[in-house]
Amino acid sequence: MEYQYSKDPTITSKQIGMIHGLLAKINWLENKHWHIQQITGKKMGFELLTVSDGSKIIEVLQYNLKIKGKKTRGKIIHYLCLAGMVDKKGSADWNRINAFIQGIGSNNPKKRRLHELGLNELNAVCTQVEQLYSNVIKR
Repeated sequence: MEYQYSKDPTITSKQIGMIHGLLAKINWLENKHWHIQQITGKKMGFELLTVSDGSKIIEVLQYNLKIKGKKTRGKIIHYLCLAGMVDKKGSADWNRINAFIQGIGSNNPKKRRLHELGLNELNAVCTQVEQLYSNVIKR
């Protein structure tokens, strides 16, 4: 199949940067060309993709990041609530949870809030919170 040139301008460098960042957060950088081909249906390099292709890729990657991290974020929130990070109503105290996550140490070196963490960081923070919770229960 030969590529049909469209009137849509080529993908921007800002879009490419955002795509690379999302691919890294999802741990898909090794097979990035395959994933891009699966999303767009086009087998070509970044330089031939259009702005609308870039928008579609970003939307799909953001959705995948959200879905893949949802269970792990839920587990972290659960453990921190059990450890006492709740407000007077018994709901999650987001200020305390985010302050805790930002100060957790080497597993979050950029001091990101919970919803900003990539999958690798989420998994490392989850392990640390599980260990912390198990130590709190033993006391």
